Amino acid sequence: MKAAPHLWSNIEVALSQSEYLIYMASPLSASSKWAAKEVEYWLENKSIDKLLIVLTDGDILWDDVSNTFLNKDKNSLPDILENKFTEEPFYIDLRFARTEQDISLLNPIFNKEVLKLAAQLHGKEPKDLAGEEVTEHHKVIRLRNIIVSVLALLVVLSSSAAWIAKKNLNEARKQKNIAVKQEKIAIEEKNIAQANYLISEAKSAAENDPTLALRLAEAGMALQNDPALVRQS
Repeated sequence: MKAAPHLWSNIEVALSQSEYLIYMASPLSASSKWAAKEVEYWLENKSIDKLLIVLTDGDILWDDVSNTFLNKDKNSLPDILENKFTEEPFYIDLRFARTEQDISLLNPIFNKEVLKLAAQLHGKEPKDLAGEEVTEHHKVIRLRNIIVSVLALLVVLSSSAAWIAKKNLNEARKQKNIAVKQEKIAIEEKNIAQANYLISEAKSAAENDPTLALRLAEAGMALQNDPALVRQS
């Protein structure tokens, strides 16, 4: 599917007008050139402190001694974020969210993670934001529900992208196996035909050159007995 015209220009405008960038971290997004391009734009034009990470799959392992990420090749963050943080970055962990029940506020774990993200967006501590719920109940609930809806959509999209990628990989493997089998059949058919040709030539050479006839017959029989044998000469 072709990208929409001026796709990056539209994304760039949206990023320029955004105060925060919520990055859905996973091995799949870490390998996406478009996700990396968005992060690159953010680092060049915005504050890294306004980059909020939602971990949906894989790992984010931080080493406090070297102030860098461990297992770089298996990290759920793109390479462009390597050595960009001076301390472990903020992120919420939604790797458990795989069903509709998981991304419900009735799930205390999901509720806690959403509150942490909402607190970051408001520049407050989660406990303070939770306390404000008493005095600004409707406002906080509305904001929280918006965040829940957005996160739920993003988690579903991340899961769908991972499923599609896995499906495409399986299909590619299937097609490769079919190609390998077809190639093997073609080689076998070629060698069988070659074997029949050698035996036919052996019969023709039997009267004039018995030694050559014997060699041709042996070669032909060898190919007949093992049609998968690839002739080297």
